[in-house]
Amino acid sequence: MEKLLSKKEVAEMLGLSIYTIDKWVSLKQKLPYIRLGRRVLFQLSDVEEYLITQRVEPLGKCIGDKQ
Repeated sequence: MEKLLSKKEVAEMLGLSIYTIDKWVSLKQKLPYIRLGRRVLFQLSDVEEYLITQRVEPLGKCIGDKQ
């Protein structure tokens, strides 16, 4: 089984508050999670996949492109 992250670890990784992570969990939004008793855990791969889906590509030229 892959590494599981706490709400605090996910919040730190995403630069968000634990309150925001709690809100996502209560609304069942954004990230899949695992509930073990009272604990809520997230798979590292799910958090990384979420980050990838949030990537925004620029419309103009990219840095390093030749003119």
